[in-house]
Amino acid sequence: MTEWISVNDHLPEIPTNHKSVKVIVAVYDGSGNNDYDFGSTVTEMIYQEDSGFMEHLFGEWNPVKAFDKVTHWMYFPEAPQRKKT
Repeated sequence: MTEWISVNDHLPEIPTNHKSVKVIVAVYDGSGNNDYDFGSTVTEMIYQEDSGFMEHLFGEWNPVKAFDKVTHWMYFPEAPQRKKT
């Protein structure tokens, strides 16, 4: 199972011959206003070494405006394998 990794510990590694890697991120937006809402969202983004985390908005990949809002990340898990019948 893939575990959450703090951006303070390390950032995603980009595979050789690739420009980016797709990851799942936890984004803190500071909107938590009660005991049940911590102001966090989980979404997919890509990570590029020169641009950082990028979100998909309006059909384009754009840099996250406030890098410190991405608190944790993880690689996508492997897809389930189909059983041959």
